[in-house]
Amino acid sequence: LELLKAEHPEYEIRVVCSKGTYIRTLCHDIGQALSCGAVMTSLVRSRVGEFRLTDALTLTQLQELRDTERLEEALLPTDRIFSDFPMLHVEEKWRKLIDNGNAFYPGQTVAHTTHPAGEWVRIYREDDSFVGIYAYDGVKEWYKPMKIFPSNTESRK
Repeated sequence: LELLKAEHPEYEIRVVCSKGTYIRTLCHDIGQALSCGAVMTSLVRSRVGEFRLTDALTLTQLQELRDTERLEEALLPTDRIFSDFPMLHVEEKWRKLIDNGNAFYPGQTVAHTTHPAGEWVRIYREDDSFVGIYAYDGVKEWYKPMKIFPSNTESRK
């Protein structure tokens, strides 16, 4: 917590927190601790993970990029949002399996790696193209798909 502005009766704070933190509840708790009550009047989320508000583009900027056929410059790779998750590459000979959204076994990965049950893992083909998010199922002892990103998969012929 950082106090940015203190002009009674309004105060401005900066909070760096993990996901699941309720800022409205935090304001309420601060008011209770001070025996005066408190209410949140505005909230600006300036960062989520590695994504920062200062890096965001305005709608006008996006329209300009679109109009000049440069919209691709503003797009980020889908897997970037999952960069905190471990990654696994599936062997090329099992590519069709993952391109069709099927589960696979640890022995079908390049590293033959097993992660803790339920842990989300980024799955890639051997050529480094992103497939989606899988989780290891400790009972069936395989990686099952949690979310596949079709724009990143080949045609399912």
